[in-house]
Amino acid sequence: MPSNPMTGQTLGHYKIIEKLGAGGMGEVYSAHDARLEREIALKILPAGMLADDAARKRFRKEALALSKLNHPNIATIYDFDTDSGVDFLAMEYVRGETLAEKVAGGALPEKELAALGEQIAGSLEEAHEHGIVHRDLKPGNIMVTPKGRVKVLDFGLAKLARPMGGMTTADTLSEVEGAPGTLPYMAPEQLQGEPADARSDIFSFGAVLYEMATGRRPFREEMASRLTDAILHQAPVAPRAMNPRTTLELERIILKCLEKEPDHRYQSAKEVGVDLRRLAAPSVSAAPAGVPSGTARRAVAGWRLAVMLAAAAAALAIGVSLWLQRTEYFWRNPITDARFQTVTDFEGVEEAAAVSRDGHFVAFLSDRDGPMDVWVTQVGSGQFHNLTHGSAPELVNPYVRNLGFTPDGSLVTYWVGSKGRPGGGISIWAVPTLGGQPRPYLEGVAEFDWTRDGSRLAYHTPGPGDPLFVSDGSRRPEDRPIFTAPTGLHSHFTSWGPDSAFIYFVQGALPDKLDIWRITPAGGTPERITSHTGRVTYPVLLDRRTLMYLASDPDSSGPRIYSMDVERRIPHRLTSGLDRYTSLAASADGRRLVATLASPKRTLWRLPIVESPADVSAPARISLTTSAGFSPRLGPDYLLYVSAAGTNESIWKVINGTGAELWSGKGAQVFGGPAISPDGRYIAFSVRQHEQTLLYVMQADGANARIVADSLDLRGAPAWAPDGKSITSAANSHGVPHLFRVPVDGGSPASFVEEYSTDPAWAPDGGFVVYSGPDIGTRFPVKGVTAEAAAHPLPALTLTRGARHLAFLPGGRALVFLRGEIQHKNLWLVDLETGAERQLTNLPADFEIGDFDISPDGREVVLERVQERSDVVLLDLMPS
Repeated sequence: MPSNPMTGQTLGHYKIIEKLGAGGMGEVYSAHDARLEREIALKILPAGMLADDAARKRFRKEALALSKLNHPNIATIYDFDTDSGVDFLAMEYVRGETLAEKVAGGALPEKELAALGEQIAGSLEEAHEHGIVHRDLKPGNIMVTPKGRVKVLDFGLAKLARPMGGMTTADTLSEVEGAPGTLPYMAPEQLQGEPADARSDIFSFGAVLYEMATGRRPFREEMASRLTDAILHQAPVAPRAMNPRTTLELERIILKCLEKEPDHRYQSAKEVGVDLRRLAAPSVSAAPAGVPSGTARRAVAGWRLAVMLAAAAAALAIGVSLWLQRTEYFWRNPITDARFQTVTDFEGVEEAAAVSRDGHFVAFLSDRDGPMDVWVTQVGSGQFHNLTHGSAPELVNPYVRNLGFTPDGSLVTYWVGSKGRPGGGISIWAVPTLGGQPRPYLEGVAEFDWTRDGSRLAYHTPGPGDPLFVSDGSRRPEDRPIFTAPTGLHSHFTSWGPDSAFIYFVQGALPDKLDIWRITPAGGTPERITSHTGRVTYPVLLDRRTLMYLASDPDSSGPRIYSMDVERRIPHRLTSGLDRYTSLAASADGRRLVATLASPKRTLWRLPIVESPADVSAPARISLTTSAGFSPRLGPDYLLYVSAAGTNESIWKVINGTGAELWSGKGAQVFGGPAISPDGRYIAFSVRQHEQTLLYVMQADGANARIVADSLDLRGAPAWAPDGKSITSAANSHGVPHLFRVPVDGGSPASFVEEYSTDPAWAPDGGFVVYSGPDIGTRFPVKGVTAEAAAHPLPALTLTRGARHLAFLPGGRALVFLRGEIQHKNLWLVDLETGAERQLTNLPADFEIGDFDISPDGREVVLERVQERSDVVLLDLMPS
């Protein structure tokens, strides 16, 4: 390395030894104090920082005041002086590593975090008692010695760097860059130009604790303007979602430090230190002796309803606020003290629950009698009535609100679709609540909602962009939409606000790039309410300001129940990590919620491909090392699949009946299924982890996993090009997925198909690729392009949602796909030259295929079977 020009020079009675680092406050050197014969750190301030003698005198006075701090966790300032026009500070020299270097390797163990955090809190307590605020607390300003001793550096220097008093409330955010502090760790009041006090340091301390607990900053936007907006207005992702090992108590401490309002944070560093001291203390086992083995098994399994409700009830008993991502002083958790009640306890599936406006009746979809039917029960009666008895067409569509009641509660309305009719034959039907003949209710309508007084109707039709209409009570040909979603996006879950001032709806890219918006009945520009960009569904308003909805967590687990005040717009997660809710509805008075709670089971099965589906024997279940498996893929002599454990997903390989884990990622979701290279030697897979999507490649034995793309917002499954030199994958561009080519040698991704395109599959000869087009209603087209991105002719093929995976048979003349209704499909084959189709499987109605793959020799298929187990639960809310 080249020598530094300051090395060997003398400033005052300090001889500079070597440069240690640099920062916003200048460069730092190790130096020898000739008077006291000791090694010190010398901070040389930027030229011109102290413009005149008056500023220099004021800086010296305040620096020497800081030197009076006497605490084992504070690095002492010895002196301030000027030599040959150079201003410098002499400080205690601390050996060790910065906390920033320490957390670069990832989250710290909680006991170590608590021990270090308690020391940091002690240093803040000492300074605050002397009226000194750090103003620039961050991991880079905290040293940890080899013996684990914390030394906080640069106390008060952010203030000294700007001695004229800082910002005023009239300053604009663009001027905040001149305020004391480092942006990612600055408290909201600092960014707004308000005076910083001890509670500002506590906010910064919370950001430091968050980084220690998760390995990531709480606010990670790169652009200064977006980062500022996030600190001022957005809630950080809950630490437990980033690191499942984080305890509830540590999460509570961190989030309390990070409250936006200073009055809602800890009011002193001493309070934080006390709570951290409890965490640092030796733990005492909380497990009582003699716990029955059955109870232990149920706790590990965590899938049965009784365990879920017990966890939810326990969480409520100790205070649901422990589960919240954020809290507000005036905000009240709507389900605090709610009474949970199980409505159904059937085998099979209950979905899309709705409650009448008076709260007396609950309707839901169930396969209790075989086919999916509309059922109803009067709350508390214990009696259940099948209203449709297998007479309804296709009922299940998880992307819309399926069921509802008319305003007077006399009819149960439900969504239907009919294969072969324009737009999928989508309409709303109705059946009397007390039983009777089903009949059409709103023809050509996909979703709808009435105002509370029943005077106006808002409804979607299934055309592109899901046009939204408002009428006086019927669908009329002359109605004009008040809003249509942009190209490639969808709009669902229409819901009037209680005062009819707004219509709320979910908008975005299906299935997991969605948020809640609202619009006035007159139309205009919609207003965004949430900022999850996730799997957001089922918005309901308990009152004018209290919004309830379902949303997936940042790690894609869930969905959970969330709530927010629509004026404040701070999301609060209300339910624990053990549950998965699939629908949500509320009575008109907001006092009763009905939801469906699900626990899917995924298993893998195999069967041969034969000429006639009538000759197909029953599928044979594949024995797996893990309890469940999904997204299967077949290699030359092995099977790949994905498995989940808690919030982590992993890729497994089965050879000759023996399974082995190839890859696992903390908080990772493998989406779309892995892809096997044409020679079977490599595996590509897409992962969502820590709010980022990554494309990996590894050897077929799991060795040498490496990231080949980290800049794309990936969607769906990747596919190897037949030459094995690149991978094709969909990625969002301006909210719409397009196909990109990603070189495996580390080159930059290149756009391939410009129109809406997902889930590619290459013909074996590399001549063309097929892919899924945009959803129109519940269906989508299959399209093709050549390797040069020119249109490639294909037989007309339109499929139903849930069937996006496509696979070629050897030779590339035939394409295998899933055909059928949303919840039950069979494998079909189309000859790409003649357009002739034939059915490959004839599976029973209760065999729902989630995914599939064809063996390289084309003789066998492996299927993912999805078996849902869900129940309807009722939440009676306590009055505010």
